[in-house]
Amino acid sequence: MSCLKAELIIETANKIIKQEANSLLIQFFQLLYRHFNNATIKVKMTDGTEDNNTPSSFTFRMNAPDGNGSYGIVVGSGSTAVDICNDYALENKLDLDHSAVIVEATTCKSGIIEIAIKRDITNNSGSEVTINEVGLYCYGGGSTKIHCIDRTVLVEPITLQNEQTMKVTYKLKYVA
Repeated sequence: MSCLKAELIIETANKIIKQEANSLLIQFFQLLYRHFNNATIKVKMTDGTEDNNTPSSFTFRMNAPDGNGSYGIVVGSGSTAVDICNDYALENKLDLDHSAVIVEATTCKSGIIEIAIKRDITNNSGSEVTINEVGLYCYGGGSTKIHCIDRTVLVEPITLQNEQTMKVTYKLKYVA
């Protein structure tokens, strides 16, 4: 059966975690609807307010530059189960150091279309942090309209020591 899948890969000095990131949120599909229909519809942003824009060339942009943790791949400490119809942000987003987001070119091999989104995140908080959730934040109609399109609660939390870096990769795949 054909399906859209997301895979999450997290690498630290001590371990590698791979899990399905089957938590695409309603905002992902609402932004698609906005584009497919060239429609003005309300889509909840990460601050809980609604953006009522038309399609924009900014929509889905997540290639945040070095040092900008407001969009792209983000992490948090929340552990509440994902509610795909009602979640609109990470439960508790952590303020860590973010490298630039790298969005790799789309590939198509053996019946699988894939795009990878990558980012390094470093803990320079002065103490260890526990990461329980990872999200994809993107623009929805300009640089002030930020939406969470995926929130994944990790099967196994990551403890990141001070000055330790983790590599996070999202792979969005369509499997024919």
